[in-house]
Amino acid sequence: MSSYPNTEVLSLIKELVSKLTNFKEGSNLFNHVESYVANCIHNADSMVFLKKNDIDRAVASLSDKYIFHGFSLQANDLLRYYENFLPNSTPKNLLEIKLNIVKFLLCLAENPTSKFLENPYRLPVVHHDEEIDWPAYLKEGIERWSPPPEESSDNWSETSESDLSNATSPQITAREITKVITVDEIDSGERDTVNYDDWKESGQNSVQSSWFLKDQVCVLPRSSNIDANIAICWDNFLEHSVQGLISIKRSNIITEYCILREIIWQNCIVHNSFIFYFVGNKLLPRENVTIASVRASALQTFLYEFLPYIELLHDFRSFHSSLFDEKEHTQAPDTYRSYNNSLRGFLKPLFDNLVRIEKEIIEQKSMMTLLRLANEFKDIFTVANILKYIHHNSIIDFRNNEPLICATTLLYRLHYGLLHCTSKIELDIYLTLYLESLFKYFAIINTWVGNDTLIDYYDEFIVKQVNTFPNVTMDVTDFTFTSVFAENSIDHENFDWDMGFVIREMSEIFRNDSVFHLIYTEVLQIGKNIHFLRLLKKLYLLEDTLDNESLYDELISRFLREISSYFEHPVENGQNELALIDNKIELEEFSFKFPAICPDSCKYPTEMDKLGNLLDTNDGFLMTAFKSYFVEAPQKELRTEKTLYEKISGITKTVYPAKQILDRVLSQILRDRYSQSGYLVKTILIEDFQMQKHFELLRHLFLFKDDIIFPLYRRLFVQMIDKRRFDNDIWLTAQLHDIMLDLYPNFYEKCVVKVVDSTQVLDDPLRACELIDINYIITWPVNLIIGERHLEMYSELFRLILKVKWALYTLNHLYFNEIESANSKTPQPKTLKLFLRRLKVFRFHLLNEFSNIQHYILGYVFSKFLRRFELDFEAAYNLDTLISSHSNFINSVYNVSMDFKRLHEKTHGFNLLLYIVRKFNGMWRNVKEINEKELLKYEEMFMKCRDNLDPVIFPRDMLMDS
Repeated sequence: MSSYPNTEVLSLIKELVSKLTNFKEGSNLFNHVESYVANCIHNADSMVFLKKNDIDRAVASLSDKYIFHGFSLQANDLLRYYENFLPNSTPKNLLEIKLNIVKFLLCLAENPTSKFLENPYRLPVVHHDEEIDWPAYLKEGIERWSPPPEESSDNWSETSESDLSNATSPQITAREITKVITVDEIDSGERDTVNYDDWKESGQNSVQSSWFLKDQVCVLPRSSNIDANIAICWDNFLEHSVQGLISIKRSNIITEYCILREIIWQNCIVHNSFIFYFVGNKLLPRENVTIASVRASALQTFLYEFLPYIELLHDFRSFHSSLFDEKEHTQAPDTYRSYNNSLRGFLKPLFDNLVRIEKEIIEQKSMMTLLRLANEFKDIFTVANILKYIHHNSIIDFRNNEPLICATTLLYRLHYGLLHCTSKIELDIYLTLYLESLFKYFAIINTWVGNDTLIDYYDEFIVKQVNTFPNVTMDVTDFTFTSVFAENSIDHENFDWDMGFVIREMSEIFRNDSVFHLIYTEVLQIGKNIHFLRLLKKLYLLEDTLDNESLYDELISRFLREISSYFEHPVENGQNELALIDNKIELEEFSFKFPAICPDSCKYPTEMDKLGNLLDTNDGFLMTAFKSYFVEAPQKELRTEKTLYEKISGITKTVYPAKQILDRVLSQILRDRYSQSGYLVKTILIEDFQMQKHFELLRHLFLFKDDIIFPLYRRLFVQMIDKRRFDNDIWLTAQLHDIMLDLYPNFYEKCVVKVVDSTQVLDDPLRACELIDINYIITWPVNLIIGERHLEMYSELFRLILKVKWALYTLNHLYFNEIESANSKTPQPKTLKLFLRRLKVFRFHLLNEFSNIQHYILGYVFSKFLRRFELDFEAAYNLDTLISSHSNFINSVYNVSMDFKRLHEKTHGFNLLLYIVRKFNGMWRNVKEINEKELLKYEEMFMKCRDNLDPVIFPRDMLMDS
C-alpha cells in the first residue's frame, strides 16, 4: 500500500474535482468526491516513485519478523539475496525497475512464515569426498611391534609381551579414546553458569511459532473426550443458542505448552504477544485465548496469577537499566549500584530456576501444567516478593532527589527495617541488602582513612572535604605542603589550620541512626587524625594498621563470627577447607599419560607410546620439570564461593538482634584498628610540641598562677598611682621576657605586652587596666588546641583578675600613719577618732571582700575546673577530645568568671565595688576633706554589694568542703 497523498497531490485532486463536477469547493458533495478520489489513489497500486531507503526498511523489517518467529536462516538468506539483487552500485536506469520488482514481491508476500512449516527450508547439500584413514590402512596386516628382550635384564626374559602389556598399561581402544560424554555425566558434574542473554535469545528464537500473529488459531486436542474439548463445546453451544442472530467470535485455542513457554518468556522480557498485551503501560492477558479444556474467561482469570511475577522482574530490570542509562542527566549514586548488585545476587537463583523449568517443559519428561507452574512460581518467588516489598519502601527516585538524600534514605530504611522484621528470612534479606549496600560507603571510608583522600564523586557520603582557605588546596602530600604555602606567600606557622572535613546537612532522623552517628563522630575523628598525621609526616607510624584487609571485608567476617557465636554455630573457614582439598588431591596417586606422545591422527597407540619406553621415569629432575606434560593428576574441585545471603541464612535459626550486633561489631572494628591514631596524635603534641608547657604558660601568664608575673603588674600599679603614662610596649615586653625566660626558654619570645593607648594619662586606674593587653603567639599545630577565641577569653580573664589585684594592691598600700600623725602632741577630738576608726574598719571590710573574690576566682573556680581539665586531658584519646578538654576548661572558667562580673552589673555588683575602692583611696589620701554623709553612703553601697556577691563567692559545695 502506498503512502497517503501529500499536500501537492491533494491540491491537484481539488482542482480536478472542481473542473469535472463544477461543485463548490468546501461543500458536502465536493468534500465527498475529493475524499473518494484521494482514497482511491491511496489504495491503488503504486509501483512508481519509490525510494531505496523505504524498500531497505521494508526488507529489514521482514527479516526481523523472520528472526522474531525463529527463522533466522531464512532472515539471513533474505538479506543476502536482496543485497545481491539490488547492490548500492545499481545504475539509476535499472534502480527504478528493480525497486518495483521488490515492491511487487513484498505485496505478494502474505503470511510468509506460515509457508516455512508447510515447505521445510532445505539447506544446500554439500558432497564430501570419502576420506581414507591412511594410518589404519598402512597398518593393516602388520603385527604389533615390541622391543626384543635384553640378555642383561632378567625381568625382560621372564615376562612375555602379553603379560607385560597387561601389567603395565591399560587396555585402551580407539573407541575409548574418542569417548563421547553422555548427558547423565554432564548432569552429575558441576552445572554451567546460566547466561541470561543467551537464554533470552534462545527463547526469542524458539518459543513462538506460525500461530503467533494470526487472527484466529484453533489447535484441536488429540482426545475427543468432552472434558478435553470444553472450550470448543462452549463456543459451539453459544453459536447454536444465538442461531446466527449475533456474531459470536470463537476462542483462539492453543496448546498448554505454548502458554507455558510464553509465561517463561514474559519473565525474560515483557512484550506484546498472542497471549498477553499492553493496555497503556499495564500488561494484561487477552480475553479470547485459551486451551481446549478450559473456557477463555477462566483461563484469563488464572493467568492473572502470573502477572505479579512478570511485573516484579520487569520492575527490577527497569531499575537496573536506569542506573546505567547514559542518557540520564542525573546520575544515580554508587550506593544504589551496590544495592543493585545485591538484588541481582538474590535474583540469580530465581533465573536459574526459570531456566530449569523451561528445560523441563521442553524435554517433556514430566507433566508440566499451568497449575504446577503456578505452584512452583509461588515457591521460587518467595524471596523475590520480600525483595519487592523492601525495594518499594527503600528506594526513592534519584532523578528528582539529590544523591545524598537517595543514599542516606536507602541505608537508613534498610537499617531501620532490621528492627521490625517478623520472620527469619525477612531479617536475613534485610541484613544482606544493608551490608552489601554499605559497600560504597565503606570503600570511601577505607580510601579516606588509608590514604587521607576522601573521594566522593556523586556527593553521596555524609562527610565532605572542604577547603577553608581559598588559595590553598587541602589535598597536599606529606612532602609538598610547605612548598604550597611558600608558593601562595602564606606563613604556615601562623596559618589557622582546619581539618577540612565537615558533616553534610541531612535530616535529624538520619543523624540519630547509629551507623551514621558512628561515621560523623568516630570515623570523622579518625579521618582528622590521619590527615593530621600526614601533615606532620608521621603517617608511617600506622603502616601496619593501614595495610590490613579492607574495612568492609573485616566487617563482614567479624559479623559472621558474631552471629555464629550467638547461634553456637561452628565458624566456617573457606580457606582452610580449600587447603584440605588441595592437600588431599596432592596425596592421591597419579598415573603417567598414555599415550605419552601421540598426534591427533594416531588411533592405535603402541608400546612405544608408553612413557617408560621413551625416557627414564626415575629421573627426579626430569619428571618434576615436565610433570604437567607426563603426569595425569586428578583435577582440583572448583568450589564456588557462597553468597553473603547463603552464609547468613546458613548460620541463623530464628529472629535475632541483628542491628545491635552490627553496631557493636562496627564500633569494635573502629576502636581496634584506628584508636592508635588518636593516641599518636596526643603523644606527638605532648612530646614534639610540648602541649602541656603551653597550658602551664597560659595559666601563669593570664590566670596569675603562683603570682609569677607580680613584678610586671606591680610596675603597672605604681605607674597608675603616680598618674603617669604606661611604659611603651617594648619596655613592658622586655620586662615580661625577663620574668618568663627561666621557666619557658622556648616560648617566652612569643609573649608580647601591648598598651592600647600609651599617650593617655593614667588618672583612672580602672580604665588603665583596660588598656593593658597580653598577646601570646601560637603556631600550628598547637593553634588547633588553643584557638584565637580561647586567647581572647584568656585576655578578658587577665583584665578581670588584674582589677582584683589592683584593688588588693591599693587597699594594702593604705597605711594608718597616713591618716594618724605620730608627732602630733595635741589630743584628737573624740569625733575624729570615731571617724578614723570607721575608715579603718571600712578598709578592712573592703580588703576582706576582695580577698574573698580573689580566692573565689583563683582558688575555687580555677582549681575546680583545672582538676576536671587534668582528668579530661589524661583521658583524651584523639585530636577532638584534646581540643574539647581544653575548650571545656577555658569556657567553664570564663563563663563562671564573667557571670560573676555581670552579676548586678548596673546596680550593686562587682563594678560598683571597684568604684568604691577608687573613691575610698581618694578619701584615705584626703581625710580632712571627707564628708561623713559621703562615707555613710559608700558604706551602705558596700553592704548592698556584699549582700549580692557573698552568695556567689561562698557556694554551698565550697562551704561543705571546708
